[in-house]
Amino acid sequence: MGHTEVVRVLLQDGGADIATRAHGLRAVEMARAAGHAATVALLEDFEVRYANGQAALLLSRLCR
Repeated sequence: MGHTEVVRVLLQDGGADIATRAHGLRAVEMARAAGHAATVALLEDFEVRYANGQAALLLSRLCR
């Protein structure tokens, strides 16, 4: 299982707090620094949709 799949599972199960900062960085910033483009895209999409109240829709699409 790759980075993006792990993040997808964590978001699906509600076990991930993507706003939490580790070493001063949010999850999306850490993924970006590590060069994980697909994970960055997933986290950015989740953040935008969550802010717009559409996180449930996104998660249902990811979990197909």
